[in-house]
Amino acid sequence: MEELIKGFEDSFTPNPIGVEQSMVYNFSEWIMKYISPMRKHSQPHVFKIFKVDRKAKIVCKQWTTDKVYKECVGSMDYLINEIPKDAPEAICPIYNELDKVKDSLTCSKPFMNSRQQTQWQNFFKDKEEEEFDFKAESNFKLLELSEYVKQKRLEKSRNYQPVTIPQIVTDDKDMEPVVIGKLTASKKSNNIKSLALEVGQMVLVDIEKYADEWPQVGQTLEIAAGLVKIHWYKGSKTGPWCPCTIPVPGKRGKRMPWIEEIRAEEIWKNNFNLTNKNCLTKQIRYAIDNYDN
Repeated sequence: MEELIKGFEDSFTPNPIGVEQSMVYNFSEWIMKYISPMRKHSQPHVFKIFKVDRKAKIVCKQWTTDKVYKECVGSMDYLINEIPKDAPEAICPIYNELDKVKDSLTCSKPFMNSRQQTQWQNFFKDKEEEEFDFKAESNFKLLELSEYVKQKRLEKSRNYQPVTIPQIVTDDKDMEPVVIGKLTASKKSNNIKSLALEVGQMVLVDIEKYADEWPQVGQTLEIAAGLVKIHWYKGSKTGPWCPCTIPVPGKRGKRMPWIEEIRAEEIWKNNFNLTNKNCLTKQIRYAIDNYDN
Protein backbone atom coordinates (compact mmCIF):
# COMPACT_ATOMS: atom_id res chain seq x y z
CA MET A 1 0.00 0.00 0.00
CA GLU A 2 2.91 2.35 0.73
CA GLU A 3 4.21 1.88 -2.81
CA LEU A 4 0.75 2.51 -4.25
CA ILE A 5 0.39 5.79 -2.34
CA LYS A 6 3.90 6.86 -3.39
CA GLY A 7 3.09 6.09 -7.02
CA PHE A 8 -0.02 8.23 -6.75
CA GLU A 9 1.93 11.14 -5.26
CA ASP A 10 4.64 10.94 -7.94
CA SER A 11 2.06 11.01 -10.75
CA PHE A 12 1.06 14.66 -10.25
CA THR A 13 2.76 18.05 -10.16
CA PRO A 14 2.65 19.58 -7.63
CA ASN A 15 2.78 16.35 -5.63
CA PRO A 16 -0.37 15.64 -3.58
CA ILE A 17 -0.28 13.94 -0.19
CA GLY A 18 -1.70 10.42 -0.30
CA VAL A 19 -3.57 9.20 2.78
CA GLU A 20 -4.84 5.68 3.36
CA GLN A 21 -8.49 5.92 4.30
CA SER A 22 -10.07 3.68 6.89
CA MET A 23 -13.59 4.58 5.75
CA VAL A 24 -14.94 5.42 2.27
CA TYR A 25 -18.48 6.70 1.64
CA ASN A 26 -20.73 6.38 -1.42
CA PHE A 27 -20.76 10.14 -1.85
CA SER A 28 -21.68 10.36 -5.56
CA GLU A 29 -24.90 8.35 -5.26
CA TRP A 30 -25.89 10.21 -2.09
CA ILE A 31 -25.35 13.75 -3.45
CA MET A 32 -27.40 13.09 -6.63
CA LYS A 33 -30.57 13.44 -4.53
CA TYR A 34 -29.69 17.02 -3.68
CA ILE A 35 -27.74 18.38 -6.64
CA SER A 36 -29.35 20.30 -9.51
CA PRO A 37 -28.96 18.75 -12.97
CA MET A 38 -26.20 20.45 -14.97
CA ARG A 39 -25.15 20.47 -18.61
CA LYS A 40 -22.33 22.09 -20.60
CA HIS A 41 -20.15 22.26 -17.47
CA SER A 42 -17.20 20.31 -18.90
CA GLN A 43 -15.87 23.18 -21.01
CA PRO A 44 -15.26 25.86 -18.36
CA HIS A 45 -12.39 25.17 -15.97
CA VAL A 46 -13.07 27.90 -13.41
CA PHE A 47 -16.26 28.44 -11.40
CA LYS A 48 -16.94 31.22 -8.92
CA ILE A 49 -19.83 31.45 -6.45
CA PHE A 50 -20.45 34.74 -4.67
CA LYS A 51 -23.31 36.49 -2.92
CA VAL A 52 -25.27 39.39 -4.41
CA ASP A 53 -28.19 40.84 -2.43
CA ARG A 54 -28.17 37.82 -0.11
CA LYS A 55 -28.44 35.39 -3.07
CA ALA A 56 -25.77 33.11 -4.49
CA LYS A 57 -24.64 33.79 -8.04
CA ILE A 58 -22.70 31.25 -10.11
CA VAL A 59 -20.37 32.33 -12.91
CA CYS A 60 -17.65 30.55 -14.86
CA LYS A 61 -14.86 31.08 -17.35
CA GLN A 62 -12.93 28.78 -19.62
CA TRP A 63 -9.39 29.48 -18.39
CA THR A 64 -7.82 31.00 -15.29
CA THR A 65 -6.17 33.63 -17.50
CA ASP A 66 -9.51 34.87 -18.89
CA LYS A 67 -10.40 38.35 -17.65
CA VAL A 68 -14.18 38.00 -17.52
CA TYR A 69 -16.70 35.41 -16.30
CA LYS A 70 -19.84 34.15 -18.00
CA GLU A 71 -23.11 33.79 -16.11
CA CYS A 72 -24.74 30.36 -15.89
CA VAL A 73 -28.25 29.98 -17.31
CA GLY A 74 -31.21 27.70 -16.58
CA SER A 75 -34.19 27.37 -14.27
CA MET A 76 -32.18 26.62 -11.10
CA ASP A 77 -30.30 29.27 -9.14
CA TYR A 78 -28.35 26.89 -6.90
CA LEU A 79 -26.17 23.82 -7.37
CA ILE A 80 -27.67 22.19 -4.27
CA ASN A 81 -31.47 22.06 -3.95
CA GLU A 82 -31.45 21.68 -0.16
CA ILE A 83 -29.09 21.10 2.74
CA PRO A 84 -28.62 17.32 3.16
CA LYS A 85 -30.10 15.97 6.37
CA ASP A 86 -28.84 12.39 6.06
CA ALA A 87 -25.43 10.84 5.44
CA PRO A 88 -24.09 8.61 2.63
CA GLU A 89 -23.63 4.91 3.27
CA ALA A 90 -20.17 3.57 3.94
CA ILE A 91 -18.74 1.32 1.23
CA CYS A 92 -17.78 -2.14 2.40
CA PRO A 93 -14.48 -3.40 0.93
CA ILE A 94 -14.86 -6.47 -1.29
CA TYR A 95 -11.89 -8.70 -0.51
CA ASN A 96 -13.32 -11.73 -2.29
CA GLU A 97 -12.33 -10.17 -5.62
CA LEU A 98 -8.60 -9.95 -4.89
CA ASP A 99 -7.92 -12.34 -7.77
CA LYS A 100 -8.88 -9.58 -10.21
CA VAL A 101 -6.29 -7.29 -8.64
CA LYS A 102 -3.67 -10.02 -8.81
CA ASP A 103 -4.37 -10.54 -12.51
CA SER A 104 -4.05 -6.82 -13.24
CA LEU A 105 -0.64 -6.73 -11.53
CA THR A 106 0.75 -9.56 -13.65
CA CYS A 107 1.37 -7.16 -16.55
CA SER A 108 3.07 -4.70 -14.18
CA LYS A 109 5.65 -7.12 -12.78
CA PRO A 110 8.37 -6.21 -15.34
CA PHE A 111 8.19 -2.64 -14.04
CA MET A 112 8.41 -3.52 -10.33
CA ASN A 113 11.53 -4.31 -8.35
CA SER A 114 11.76 -7.27 -5.97
CA ARG A 115 10.87 -5.16 -2.92
CA GLN A 116 7.68 -3.89 -4.54
CA GLN A 117 6.66 -7.36 -5.62
CA THR A 118 7.23 -8.67 -2.08
CA GLN A 119 5.07 -5.88 -0.64
CA TRP A 120 2.19 -6.81 -2.94
CA GLN A 121 2.54 -10.48 -2.09
CA ASN A 122 2.42 -9.67 1.63
CA PHE A 123 -0.61 -7.43 1.07
CA PHE A 124 -2.55 -10.23 -0.62
CA LYS A 125 -1.51 -12.73 2.04
CA ASP A 126 -2.64 -10.45 4.88
CA LYS A 127 -6.02 -9.79 3.28
CA GLU A 128 -6.67 -13.45 2.54
CA GLU A 129 -5.95 -14.41 6.15
CA GLU A 130 -7.83 -11.49 7.65
CA GLU A 131 -11.23 -12.11 9.18
CA PHE A 132 -12.77 -8.84 8.15
CA ASP A 133 -15.59 -7.48 10.28
CA PHE A 134 -16.80 -4.28 8.65
CA LYS A 135 -18.34 -1.64 10.91
CA ALA A 136 -19.36 1.71 9.50
CA GLU A 137 -18.72 4.86 11.47
CA SER A 138 -21.93 6.37 12.75
CA ASN A 139 -21.07 9.99 11.99
CA PHE A 140 -20.30 11.50 8.61
CA LYS A 141 -17.55 14.11 8.81
CA LEU A 142 -19.11 16.38 6.19
CA LEU A 143 -22.10 16.99 8.45
CA GLU A 144 -19.73 18.04 11.22
CA LEU A 145 -18.01 20.34 8.74
CA SER A 146 -21.39 21.81 7.76
CA GLU A 147 -22.09 22.74 11.38
CA TYR A 148 -18.63 24.27 11.65
CA VAL A 149 -19.25 26.39 8.52
CA LYS A 150 -22.55 27.61 9.95
CA GLN A 151 -20.79 28.86 13.05
CA LYS A 152 -18.14 30.59 10.96
CA ARG A 153 -20.83 32.29 8.88
CA LEU A 154 -22.42 33.68 12.02
CA GLU A 155 -19.08 35.09 13.10
CA LYS A 156 -18.43 36.59 9.68
CA SER A 157 -21.88 38.18 9.50
CA ARG A 158 -20.94 40.43 12.39
CA ASN A 159 -18.03 41.82 10.40
CA TYR A 160 -19.39 41.59 6.87
CA GLN A 161 -17.20 42.87 4.05
CA PRO A 162 -18.69 43.44 0.57
CA VAL A 163 -17.57 40.89 -2.03
CA THR A 164 -15.85 42.12 -5.16
CA ILE A 165 -18.13 41.22 -8.06
CA PRO A 166 -16.20 39.94 -11.10
CA GLN A 167 -16.78 41.31 -14.57
CA ILE A 168 -19.51 39.26 -16.26
CA VAL A 169 -20.29 39.02 -19.98
CA THR A 170 -23.58 37.77 -21.41
CA ASP A 171 -22.39 36.97 -24.93
CA ASP A 172 -19.35 34.74 -25.30
CA LYS A 173 -19.25 32.87 -28.60
CA ASP A 174 -16.14 30.92 -27.58
CA MET A 175 -17.94 29.05 -24.78
CA GLU A 176 -21.48 27.74 -24.49
CA PRO A 177 -23.27 28.73 -21.27
CA VAL A 178 -23.49 26.24 -18.41
CA VAL A 179 -27.11 25.16 -17.85
CA ILE A 180 -28.30 24.53 -14.28
CA GLY A 181 -31.72 22.88 -14.23
CA LYS A 182 -33.74 23.26 -17.44
CA LEU A 183 -33.08 25.71 -20.24
CA THR A 184 -35.30 28.77 -19.79
CA ALA A 185 -37.66 30.13 -22.41
CA SER A 186 -35.47 33.12 -23.24
CA LYS A 187 -32.70 30.78 -24.33
CA LYS A 188 -35.03 28.43 -26.17
CA SER A 189 -36.03 31.26 -28.47
CA ASN A 190 -32.62 30.94 -30.11
CA ASN A 191 -33.66 27.54 -31.43
CA ILE A 192 -36.53 28.70 -33.61
CA LYS A 193 -36.20 30.31 -37.00
CA SER A 194 -36.13 34.08 -36.78
CA LEU A 195 -35.00 35.09 -40.30
CA ALA A 196 -36.76 34.87 -43.66
CA LEU A 197 -35.86 31.76 -45.62
CA GLU A 198 -33.22 32.25 -48.29
CA VAL A 199 -32.35 30.02 -51.24
CA GLY A 200 -28.96 28.36 -50.90
CA GLN A 201 -28.86 28.54 -47.10
CA MET A 202 -28.80 25.50 -44.79
CA VAL A 203 -31.78 24.59 -42.57
CA LEU A 204 -32.58 22.26 -39.67
CA VAL A 205 -35.81 20.32 -40.08
CA ASP A 206 -38.06 18.26 -37.81
CA ILE A 207 -40.08 15.74 -39.85
CA GLU A 208 -41.68 12.87 -37.97
CA LYS A 209 -41.18 10.23 -40.67
CA TYR A 210 -37.42 10.80 -40.42
CA ALA A 211 -37.36 10.72 -36.61
CA ASP A 212 -34.59 8.09 -36.65
CA GLU A 213 -32.34 10.53 -38.53
CA TRP A 214 -31.12 13.34 -36.30
CA PRO A 215 -30.23 16.06 -36.89
CA GLN A 216 -32.13 16.57 -40.13
CA VAL A 217 -30.13 18.95 -42.32
CA GLY A 218 -30.82 20.27 -45.82
CA GLN A 219 -30.13 23.12 -48.23
CA THR A 220 -32.96 25.27 -49.58
CA LEU A 221 -33.39 25.21 -53.37
CA GLU A 222 -36.82 26.79 -53.96
CA ILE A 223 -39.37 28.65 -51.79
CA ALA A 224 -42.98 29.08 -52.89
CA ALA A 225 -46.40 29.37 -51.19
CA GLY A 226 -45.39 27.91 -47.84
CA LEU A 227 -43.53 25.00 -49.44
CA VAL A 228 -39.76 24.62 -49.53
CA LYS A 229 -37.76 22.37 -51.82
CA ILE A 230 -34.60 21.17 -50.08
CA HIS A 231 -31.62 19.03 -50.94
CA TRP A 232 -31.03 16.62 -48.07
CA TYR A 233 -27.56 16.31 -46.51
CA LYS A 234 -26.05 13.41 -44.57
CA GLY A 235 -23.52 13.55 -41.74
CA SER A 236 -23.27 13.70 -37.96
CA LYS A 237 -23.53 16.44 -35.36
CA THR A 238 -19.77 16.63 -34.90
CA GLY A 239 -18.60 15.39 -38.32
CA PRO A 240 -18.67 16.66 -41.92
CA TRP A 241 -21.83 16.85 -44.05
CA CYS A 242 -22.33 16.13 -47.76
CA PRO A 243 -25.32 16.14 -50.16
CA CYS A 244 -27.46 12.99 -50.23
CA THR A 245 -28.17 11.00 -53.37
CA ILE A 246 -30.76 8.32 -54.17
CA PRO A 247 -30.95 5.67 -56.91
CA VAL A 248 -32.45 6.76 -60.24
CA PRO A 249 -35.60 4.64 -60.88
CA GLY A 250 -35.09 2.18 -63.73
CA LYS A 251 -31.39 3.02 -64.21
CA ARG A 252 -29.13 0.57 -62.46
CA GLY A 253 -26.06 2.13 -60.86
CA LYS A 254 -27.25 5.68 -61.52
CA ARG A 255 -27.92 8.12 -58.69
CA MET A 256 -29.44 11.58 -58.41
CA PRO A 257 -29.65 14.30 -55.72
CA TRP A 258 -32.22 13.57 -52.99
CA ILE A 259 -34.54 16.55 -53.26
CA GLU A 260 -37.82 16.78 -51.39
CA GLU A 261 -40.55 19.37 -50.95
CA ILE A 262 -41.48 20.08 -47.31
CA ARG A 263 -43.70 22.53 -45.45
CA ALA A 264 -42.04 25.73 -44.25
CA GLU A 265 -43.29 25.15 -40.68
CA GLU A 266 -41.25 21.94 -40.53
CA ILE A 267 -38.09 24.07 -40.56
CA TRP A 268 -37.04 25.14 -37.06
CA LYS A 269 -33.62 26.68 -37.71
CA ASN A 270 -32.69 28.43 -40.92
CA ASN A 271 -30.19 30.60 -42.79
CA PHE A 272 -26.85 29.19 -41.68
CA ASN A 273 -23.82 27.80 -43.48
CA LEU A 274 -21.50 24.90 -42.80
CA THR A 275 -17.89 25.53 -41.77
CA ASN A 276 -15.03 25.39 -44.27
CA LYS A 277 -14.72 21.70 -43.32
CA ASN A 278 -18.44 21.16 -44.04
CA CYS A 279 -19.27 20.75 -40.33
CA LEU A 280 -22.01 22.32 -38.22
CA THR A 281 -20.96 25.44 -36.33
CA LYS A 282 -20.78 25.48 -32.55
CA GLN A 283 -23.94 27.62 -32.34
CA ILE A 284 -25.92 25.17 -34.48
CA ARG A 285 -24.71 22.18 -32.43
CA TYR A 286 -25.81 24.02 -29.27
CA ALA A 287 -29.25 24.65 -30.81
CA ILE A 288 -29.58 20.95 -31.66
CA ASP A 289 -28.59 19.89 -28.13
CA ASN A 290 -31.26 22.13 -26.60
CA TYR A 291 -34.04 21.74 -29.18
CA ASP A 292 -36.21 19.46 -27.01
CA ASN A 293 -35.73 21.39 -23.75
